[in-house]
Amino acid sequence: MILRKSTAFGLLLALWLPSAARADVADAEAARMLQSLLVGEFSLQQGNYAAAAQPYVEAAERTTDPAVAQRASAVAAAANDDVLLQRALARWQALAPQSEALLDARTSLALRQGDDAAVVAALTQRMAGSAEGWRDAVKILAGRAEPDRVAGIIDQLMRREALPSDLTAWLAFAGVAQRIGRDALVERLVDTLVARFPDAPRAWLLKAGRLREQGDATAARTAVEQALAHVREDAGLRFAAAAELSRLGDPAAAAAALAIGEQDEQTLRARAGFLSTAKDQAGLDALYAQARELRRGKPDDDWSLLLGQLAETLERYDEALDWYRAVAGGETRAKAQVRIAVALNAGGDFTAAMKQLAAVQADPLIDGEAQRDSFLLEAGLRGEADGVAQEIATLGRGLAVFEDDPALLYARALAHERSDRLDAAEDDFRRILMLDPDNVAALNALGYTLADRTERLDEALNLIERAYDKEPDNAAIVDSLGWVLYRLGRVDDALVHLQRAAKLAPDAEVLAHLAQALWRGNAHDEARQVLARAAALDPDSRAVKRAAEVMAP
Repeated sequence: MILRKSTAFGLLLALWLPSAARADVADAEAARMLQSLLVGEFSLQQGNYAAAAQPYVEAAERTTDPAVAQRASAVAAAANDDVLLQRALARWQALAPQSEALLDARTSLALRQGDDAAVVAALTQRMAGSAEGWRDAVKILAGRAEPDRVAGIIDQLMRREALPSDLTAWLAFAGVAQRIGRDALVERLVDTLVARFPDAPRAWLLKAGRLREQGDATAARTAVEQALAHVREDAGLRFAAAAELSRLGDPAAAAAALAIGEQDEQTLRARAGFLSTAKDQAGLDALYAQARELRRGKPDDDWSLLLGQLAETLERYDEALDWYRAVAGGETRAKAQVRIAVALNAGGDFTAAMKQLAAVQADPLIDGEAQRDSFLLEAGLRGEADGVAQEIATLGRGLAVFEDDPALLYARALAHERSDRLDAAEDDFRRILMLDPDNVAALNALGYTLADRTERLDEALNLIERAYDKEPDNAAIVDSLGWVLYRLGRVDDALVHLQRAAKLAPDAEVLAHLAQALWRGNAHDEARQVLARAAALDPDSRAVKRAAEVMAP
């Protein structure tokens, strides 16, 4: 249940005064109700949920408005006061017994109190009563209850055949099972899903992902081919199939999957990326020729920009410059002007690239976002050429123009962290969060920095959990959560998340974290194997070197 504080007492009065005004102003009960609301809202504005819960519940018990009882329930839940929550729910039940939100609130309480039978019954009722009820069921189960309990609840719902005949619902429940690391349950869900929806590409793609994670590349490839057989003209599913083929280590096949059907700029760009990864020079040459042919007769700016990027990929930098300079105006021209600097630098002319970026930053016809991006690009190039101090200085110049821009602040925070200026990095991350408390990237980056570089582990966990709540399938965040749990000594919990992160994005840092956790969990042989994979990807990684030291004989 999400509780959002109102921004002013005026909002509260606008919501609740009309019902009170209808009562006799001399009515003491109505006056006490309003007073309780004001006291509760004042405490809420101070962030004191515990102090707000009692007056809110008292107000609910004095009104006939179910909205007051609903809000009182949310406040009591946020305060973790089950006694007051039961009172608020009882009042809500009396005022609006058919409310779906009430059923969800009762289900969440039962989940928190460990009454799984009540949870199963309530979720069964919720999904039977509404075609979209499964969405609320998934939201409730995706909370922070113990993984074994969540798995048991889903198992019971399956046995009751309570899950609806809706492909998206089954995919969502499978996603919950994946997040809590219960592979056997995922297998059951996926196998049932494929059996129920044999013509659904998304079902086959989920099956392919599971097979890949289990190391059965041949069967996974067959499942992707099943998906492609049913894709028809759905470009989004072709992209998903191509991504799975890429994860299977076959970027050329991924490019071929995207070559099916009508081609547009997005498809051609993705194909170029896969062909580049595959180092398929002949394929890139053919794609470039195809793009030029498709552009013929419609020489618009978007196609010129695309052809410039393809020429860059082919390292034909002079041709890329010609394409970019052919872009006439508007937002596309702004992007092209920035790309000119990239092509100049890639062609070996750093000085000309810097002059181009300076021109972009001074051009009043170029929009602010492109100018901001020019500072980010300049910072990266100067960092590579002259070191991190120049990178930080360039980002500072950008922030003098684009004050408090989150992208520039984030880039500078990362640069500070790389140069071991942790206080400065934290200042920039916290500035982003002051402006946008829900900024997922900043929550995760600050949390990971504190977990990795300091002993402020409880604070780090809070930040990372906030990010995880918003993006539970983000591999970087899953890794951060696993790493902070490892640093807190919760090795078994850490392994669940680190193993999942390694499946989502097996890069060197993630694998090094997993290796350390496995080592501490006494799985020494597996730890050595995982560390060897990490070192093969990036032997200079700080995380890899640290893991090697920990695991040294």
